[in-house]
Amino acid sequence: MSLSVSPSKIDGETCFIGFIRDTSEKRAIEKQREFDKNNLNALINNTTDLMWSVDLNTRLITFNKPFFNLIKLWSGKEFTQGDDIFSAGFPPDQTSRFKSNYKRAFAGETFTTTEHTESVESWSEISYYPIRKGDEVIGVACHSHDITHRKKNEQNLKRSEKRLKEAQEIAHLGSWVLNFSTNKGTWSEECCKIYGLPKEECIQTHESWLAFIHPDDLKHVQGESKRSRKTLSDMALSHRIILKNGAIKHIFSKSKFELDKKGNAVGLYGIAHDVTARKHAEAEREKMTEDLIQRNKELEQFAYIISHNLRAPVANILGTTSLLNDTELSEEEKTIFRRGLNESVMGLDNVIKDLNHILETKRGINEIKGRVCLSELVNDIKMSIKNLIDTDHITIACDFKAIDELLTLKSYLYSIFYNLIFNSVKFRKPQVPCIITIKSQIIKNKIVLTFTDNGLGIDLQKQGDQIFGMYKRFHTNIEGKGMGLFMVKTQVETLGGKISVTSEVDSGTAFKIEFEL
Repeated sequence: MSLSVSPSKIDGETCFIGFIRDTSEKRAIEKQREFDKNNLNALINNTTDLMWSVDLNTRLITFNKPFFNLIKLWSGKEFTQGDDIFSAGFPPDQTSRFKSNYKRAFAGETFTTTEHTESVESWSEISYYPIRKGDEVIGVACHSHDITHRKKNEQNLKRSEKRLKEAQEIAHLGSWVLNFSTNKGTWSEECCKIYGLPKEECIQTHESWLAFIHPDDLKHVQGESKRSRKTLSDMALSHRIILKNGAIKHIFSKSKFELDKKGNAVGLYGIAHDVTARKHAEAEREKMTEDLIQRNKELEQFAYIISHNLRAPVANILGTTSLLNDTELSEEEKTIFRRGLNESVMGLDNVIKDLNHILETKRGINEIKGRVCLSELVNDIKMSIKNLIDTDHITIACDFKAIDELLTLKSYLYSIFYNLIFNSVKFRKPQVPCIITIKSQIIKNKIVLTFTDNGLGIDLQKQGDQIFGMYKRFHTNIEGKGMGLFMVKTQVETLGGKISVTSEVDSGTAFKIEFEL
């Protein structure tokens, strides 16, 4: 209760007038205000955040304990109400920034800035709130929150992301995440680089990814994806992709499903590893292995030639020379032996010439490659054997619609065509018009040339492994040395191609030559 008493006079007599007022509600409000004030003081003084306010002359109005402690620790000065905040002696660059910030707040702007202190590697987020009296700004309240921990975490995250990016670049390995609800996938920068896309196009759909898959691998990829989706199992597969510029890459992909709490698939994430260089290296190793095997076979063949084809004429020469030393031989016998000696020497010379020719072919290519027209090449060969074509009614039909020009060595290609055409003419069927068909095709990025005839054919089951051998003949009744097909194979391989044969006795022969496009 509140009692108020004052003296007074009534009708000349002294008396007292008193007022009694119930102040319970007022007292309760004052107690609540005191409680709130104490709580507020406890709150603002027991936080690590700094709080302070200044008037329009940047003199301190209020501040909390953390602000007081930090300024004292930093400047060695105990601040009191009314002190100019800039008397703490901030560095010139900070003073300039703070004054600019206060100017903005005095103009009525509420904003937040980030301040970095390099000496102690700390960051603060400072908010500025104009204090108004009516429409007039009379000061600024400030709140500073230490965000050093957050900033360092952000820096660590950026460093981790940078290292991950560099690791992906080094390994040519990209990552991706696919959200099933949106059907949108987010690709890493390296993943975009692998697929030949700018990093701005990092958002892709499952369908846009399938569009990159090589047509020959698409069925396999779709089948594996369907199987994986059905069983929610991890998927790992190798496939090829075709970039927008037409380049082909070899990719190893691996993916895992992202499941919700109920075990339902909500997304997919995985990696795409560019293994093109490794695949090319493997192919190169396989080619080197094949070359070594082939060279080993050729060395064995050369050893066989030397031991057999050279041995016979050398033995004949030695024997004949020994006999010519016999003083009792007649002139007729000496003439016969000299003729035999000459034939043996000529045979030896022919074998050596053949070997030199083969070695010269294998040694290297000095001629410059140029554009060779296939139809013109065949016409030149036709002109060179015109008498044979007219006499024996030889028909040479050509189909070069797919491709009629090759960038190659004309002398080698001419020799290949000539030997295959002449081989078909030489081994034609008696009494049957000889028909030779030459065709060019493009099959799976390869130029394929086929030479087909209706001649005697070859029993490949018995003689297939010898068909391209040196001095191998399969029709002994027809004149020849067995060098033609050996030289064809040697020249095709020297040009970087492959040759194969299909044939049946009395059903003709077909030679197939393949060159990379």
